Amino acid sequence: MLERLLEQRCPVTAVLSEPGTTHRSDRDLDLTTAQWRIAEDIVSVLRPMITLTELLSQDVNASLSATLPMLVNMKRRHLLSRDDDSTTVKAVKKKITEKIDKRWELTGSLEGSIYIQAAVLDPRFKSLSFLDAEKRDDAYATQKKLLLRERTAAAQRKVSPHQRGKGKSSRTYQC
Repeated sequence: MLERLLEQRCPVTAVLSEPGTTHRSDRDLDLTTAQWRIAEDIVSVLRPMITLTELLSQDVNASLSATLPMLVNMKRRHLLSRDDDSTTVKAVKKKITEKIDKRWELTGSLEGSIYIQAAVLDPRFKSLSFLDAEKRDDAYATQKKLLLRERTAAAQRKVSPHQRGKGKSSRTYQC
């Protein structure tokens, strides 16, 4: 919406400043130069979010394993505050980062996260380079536990109940 407003800045300003079109009381609806600049800054922050949303919302190429790497990359590349950012841009970036962390639970332990499990199993992200060393080690340890649990369950399913009883002492009672 802001991007479209910026595209139509000249016509909007012209209409709002035209005495025959706009009532005198409505002329203050036009944005100041500072407000136009803030709108431009906010659009530049939100533009990568649009791309990320479109990538994660695709029907054909949707990939659960790509979710976490994309979010972490977004935070590292586009949402870090820079010295030349305005206070508004810094506040917007901070708020978006907080909401991403809360929604995707990126601040605490990632143990049991389906996104981590999917990334570990995907050859594109198997190295988990998007995580810091501690979280990467935790993710690998969790994945090993899950794999061991799955193998144990599969092995138990393969052994028939009759075979499980062999080797154990069993008493036979006669009446």
